[in-house]
Amino acid sequence: MPTPQFILDLRQQIGHRPLWLIGATGVIWRDVQDESYEGSGPAHIGGNALDRVSSDDGGSSSGVSGCVMSDEPDRSVPNDPRQAAQPGVVQPGVVRAGHEERGSTSLQILLVQRADSGAWTPVCGIVEPGERPDHTIVRESLEEAQVHVVVDRYLAVDVDDPLTYPNGDQCQFLNHVFSCRWVDGQARVGDDESSQVRWFDIDELPALSVRHRAAVELALAPPRGAVLGLLH
Repeated sequence: MPTPQFILDLRQQIGHRPLWLIGATGVIWRDVQDESYEGSGPAHIGGNALDRVSSDDGGSSSGVSGCVMSDEPDRSVPNDPRQAAQPGVVQPGVVRAGHEERGSTSLQILLVQRADSGAWTPVCGIVEPGERPDHTIVRESLEEAQVHVVVDRYLAVDVDDPLTYPNGDQCQFLNHVFSCRWVDGQARVGDDESSQVRWFDIDELPALSVRHRAAVELALAPPRGAVLGLLH
């Protein structure tokens, strides 16, 4: 999506000075052995779809399940990226998948390749004024990748590193990270921010930033409380 109008309006008043923004990241997954994969899901996600996600007890709840906050490392998860994280890019390779422990070895992750840097990332976006972050990632998934998703878990909240854009604009994001289940739609480029949109098998992921790889790891791990800080 283009730069939101509210940011353009603010920039007219503050110039290049730092902006504190709210972001949303969605790790979108699908199981290619699931019969619903072929597109038998609903053709449209209604405005209240996010309010009907499953709760931990198997019923329905208002909002996103799994929102118990915890800043304690999960000692049961091997190779926790927060314990050995280094700046830069993690090389391609197998991502440990908690889904495999529950019997699924056919998961794929949807990634977009940024047009400006060539980096592969999950779907990300800026939360508009008055918008809930989980609604943001549903909207961004459709705008960027032309797919409908539902948020099935709230994974983490983190403060990203400060950014300075080529034009001098400065900002920093409070980023909310979600696990999102693909419902329908053929993944394809939906705007000029991406050059490619592609499904990857979990053992064939491209190089990802440490932070984005941590997000994918959390999405594939067994359900737990949300993490306060992906790398801290």
